[in-house]
Amino acid sequence: MGKKFFWFLVILLVAGGFYFYTQENKTSLNRLKNTPTLIQRQETQSTVGATEETKVIKPTESKTTEMFLEIYQPQNGITVNNSSLTIEGRTTAFASVFINEKELRADGVGRFSTVITLDEGENTIIIVANDEEGNYEEKEIKVVLETLE
Repeated sequence: MGKKFFWFLVILLVAGGFYFYTQENKTSLNRLKNTPTLIQRQETQSTVGATEETKVIKPTESKTTEMFLEIYQPQNGITVNNSSLTIEGRTTAFASVFINEKELRADGVGRFSTVITLDEGENTIIIVANDEEGNYEEKEIKVVLETLE
C-alpha cells in the first residue's frame, strides 16, 4: 500500500501543479491583453536638468476607412457587339457590391468582377458598393449594344 499511496501523491502533486500553472498563464494573458501596445517617450529639458516624461497611448479600436469605388471595365459610353459584358472594379475590402440587381462581395483587397447580359440598344448599369458601417459609393455607366446582323 505504500507504493500506491506514493504514486497517488505524485500524480496529485503533478495535476495540482499543472492546474496552478495554467491558471497563472491565463492571468498573465489577461494582463497582456490590457497592456497598452504603444508607449511614447518624450524628453524635455528644464533649467534644473533633463527629465523624461512617458505618455501611454492606447490603440484605437475602430479603423476608419474611406469608401471608394473604381470601375476598371467597361468604360462609360462604349459600344459593344456582344451581349455578355464583364464588369470589373475595386472598392473597400469585403464591401457588398450591387450591379443592377446582382449582388456580390469584394475580396480582401476590394476587387470584384462579374458578367452581365446586355439588351439591344443603350444599357444603364448602376454599381453600388457599401460597407458594414453604412458608407456607400455609386457609379452609373452607359453601354450600347449593337449586334451585327
